[in-house]
Amino acid sequence: MPNLKMLYKKLPAWLFLLHLALGLWFCLYIVWKTNTLGGDTLEHIHSSWLVYANFIPYKDFFQHHNPLLWYLFAPFVGLHAHGLDDNIITATVVTAAVLASFLTYLYLYLLASRFLTDKLGGIIAAALALTPYVIVALPNFRPDNFMMLSFFAGLYYYFGYLRDKKLWQLSLAMLLFWAAFMFLQKIIFTLLLLALVTLYLLYRRRIRWSDMLYALLLPLGLSLLFVVYLWQNDILAVWYHSNFTFNLHIPELFAGRRIGMIWPELRLLLAGAGLAVVFCWRGSNLYFKILTLLFIAELAQRLLYFSAFAYYFYQLIYTAAVLSAVFLREKIFRKYFALIYVLLAALGFCMYKPAVYEGNIGSRVGRFYEPLNKKILRYITPCDYVLNGDGTLYNLYNRDPHYYWNLLGQLDVIGARVGIRPLMDINKVIRTYKPRIIFAAPYRDKYAAERGVDIYVHRPDMELVNKYYKPFDNSESLYILKPEYSKLKCEYDYKKRFYRAYD
Repeated sequence: MPNLKMLYKKLPAWLFLLHLALGLWFCLYIVWKTNTLGGDTLEHIHSSWLVYANFIPYKDFFQHHNPLLWYLFAPFVGLHAHGLDDNIITATVVTAAVLASFLTYLYLYLLASRFLTDKLGGIIAAALALTPYVIVALPNFRPDNFMMLSFFAGLYYYFGYLRDKKLWQLSLAMLLFWAAFMFLQKIIFTLLLLALVTLYLLYRRRIRWSDMLYALLLPLGLSLLFVVYLWQNDILAVWYHSNFTFNLHIPELFAGRRIGMIWPELRLLLAGAGLAVVFCWRGSNLYFKILTLLFIAELAQRLLYFSAFAYYFYQLIYTAAVLSAVFLREKIFRKYFALIYVLLAALGFCMYKPAVYEGNIGSRVGRFYEPLNKKILRYITPCDYVLNGDGTLYNLYNRDPHYYWNLLGQLDVIGARVGIRPLMDINKVIRTYKPRIIFAAPYRDKYAAERGVDIYVHRPDMELVNKYYKPFDNSESLYILKPEYSKLKCEYDYKKRFYRAYD
């Protein structure tokens, strides 16, 4: 029965596609049916709003990431900040991040199917990349999702140039690599390794020097404009220290928790990639060898340096998935039906459903900052200052009264240590700006607390607090400004579609 035989051959592809479709549905369900305000999501929505409000990153407010994400989403977040329901804004930007990740899976499919194996192998690569480990972190508005899309899309066109020698592919690859860096600076280690590979290929004449120089014109020009922008705002040194010097100190905050848990399905992927390197290296092409090099370098970085959270493993998972797909397609699928993998995938989702649920849904219901953010929006005007709390972030669409506005007692401590900006005087901030909402309790030094030592970096004067504030919503630490001390005049500029405050 030829029709049944043909259906049997196509069944693995359909099962893997179903795997991806269900994964996309589950991610979007998390986004639209639950509270999706994770800490990073709050941080980057607020940064986007600050950019829309004409505040300059690194100069007017602290950040330790590159700024492309905020400039990209500033128009949407800013224009709708005080119009649309906050749930809609959040769900929309998180959906964009989820779709960016699923576009990444498309490029993993294209990488594997065009340069390493066949179409079924490409589908396997995309499906393997969507693990419960990834789903735990995926529905968040982070630059990591967009960085990964830019990098793997760039790698696809880079490989395309190596095969076809079409200049537009190399030019697009260089532009996408530049975008990956501008979304998140930590891709620089991978890009430096790829630069060494490129120099070798230039030496071996696999890449034409003239093509490479032409392809670099636009990224170099954009980089020059970015440097000029930083220089004109006198923040070139601050940008460097914020994105590089500062981030080298982040692992110190985690002491013995610098490397996150290696979940079983990640171990399976690492084993699959290892088997691919051992059994598929002989006779492999240039593309396989470049991916292997990227995989090994990323594995070393993740296991030896700092990988505290699931999203730090994106690149390792994706490269391991592509290599594992090559092994499965070339060594397993040619002889045996992949039912065993399908069963393992189903088992994986059943095993990690509690982890996925708690990581994406359960932990977001009743969390301190999420409901508080929505309550605060009912008690403040668009022109008020809001002072975030001890290690918490609940201010989305209002001005911050000081430079360090996020994770106080943590980011500000490191920033002051590396010389970006001194610690604030919290009592001076209260007297000068009279934020509508404040967190009036001692702020602990998170670096010291990680080592079992209680050191407080900010101590609000409670006499000062009680003079100007009253408790907010029966909270022990949150206070709201008394009406008689609120002297802000808030007007809406219809021409620029923005609220302006007059102190």
